[in-house]
Amino acid sequence: TGAPGGRDDMAIVVTAETGNAHWYTPEGQAMHTVETAAGGTRRTYIGDARKRGLYPSVTAILGILDKPALTTWKIEQALIASEAMPRPVGEDVASWRKRVVDASYEQVEKAADVGTTVHAAIAAMLAGQPTPPDLEQYLAPVRDWLDGRDVRPAAIEQVVTNRAEGYAGTVDLAFRYGRGGVGILDWKTRKTTPGREVEQYDGQAMQLAAYAAAYWGVPKLPIVLAANLFISSTEPGRIDVVKCPNLVAAYDAFRAAAVVWRYQKSYDPRVL
Repeated sequence: TGAPGGRDDMAIVVTAETGNAHWYTPEGQAMHTVETAAGGTRRTYIGDARKRGLYPSVTAILGILDKPALTTWKIEQALIASEAMPRPVGEDVASWRKRVVDASYEQVEKAADVGTTVHAAIAAMLAGQPTPPDLEQYLAPVRDWLDGRDVRPAAIEQVVTNRAEGYAGTVDLAFRYGRGGVGILDWKTRKTTPGREVEQYDGQAMQLAAYAAAYWGVPKLPIVLAANLFISSTEPGRIDVVKCPNLVAAYDAFRAAAVVWRYQKSYDPRVL
């Protein structure tokens, strides 16, 4: 399907596939796995991408950036795990360290699983489909916030590709509002602290800008309303909406990150 505004040379919109894909075809089909000679599947690697001309995801490109807040959180999870499982007498240090690391990554995976589940539930809600009753504490505040505004969905959980820059990603919600207004929303689950404001992590504004450029087009960036909607996993009913005030600058930064990514990977999907 062509992107809004007839910019088929720049962006293509297709329905997103299930799974946490990191590579896409130029047509927007997720290729997070490839078939093996033995008949099974395995994770897609950059060598496969080079052979097939695949596009990296927005998050893969932003993965080259240092994320101090995320790094601090991961370190904290490791420390918590080490306190919860002291090394017993007789266990070698290497084995204990591995148990601690494995336990800390369990928390990372649980956080990711909650986010994935909430994402899917919000998409179902917006599409008018049934949603799990036990997720209503997350869905109700989002529904109330959207109902109180003139938000008209244009795309829900759809993959967009940007041929000009050679990347792809999944847009949580592209929408229209008012007379000619357009926007991008990205859902994020976050542990929150009462009385403390939620702030965007490094790279999240760039992520919004990349999605907005791919879906609405670079010329519209100055007028796109883009925001992260943070859903608290620790304070039921709380949401925080954090807008990206300058998408043009954020997109410039994202393109700079893409240049570094291409250099580091020795792979430029734009020229294929």
